[in-house]
Amino acid sequence: MRKSCILYVTISEVFGNVQGIISVFMLLIMGALLSFTTVYCIKKNSATTYSMTGAVNKVPTTLLGAVAFRQYPSFLASIGIVVSIIGGAGYAFFKAREDHQEKKHELETVSVAVTSKIPYTTLRDRSDSTSRDKPR
Repeated sequence: MRKSCILYVTISEVFGNVQGIISVFMLLIMGALLSFTTVYCIKKNSATTYSMTGAVNKVPTTLLGAVAFRQYPSFLASIGIVVSIIGGAGYAFFKAREDHQEKKHELETVSVAVTSKIPYTTLRDRSDSTSRDKPR
């Protein structure tokens, strides 16, 4: 009869020594930090940006793995990698353009407030209410 190569670790073996307790505690801390940073990134950017970052960061990992292990992708996989790179670059370009237009609009609103001596908050509230009424 063959013995299995699976390593069985009981709870008493893990929590029976200080190193096991510290390891489990560190895993819990790192998992909580990862969850909090994920939520923070989504809050500061958007869910789409976070998702795109997660998808696009796989491309360099794939290319590095292909070079390091000499396992080059097939023609179809190469097309997929190129499409991923183009998609990520396109998203970054259009997102940057959108951010630039928003900043430009905000600067125009501030300059109108300065030249017309209307409080900036009044103009900003007006522009926010009109932008909500328009369909996107």
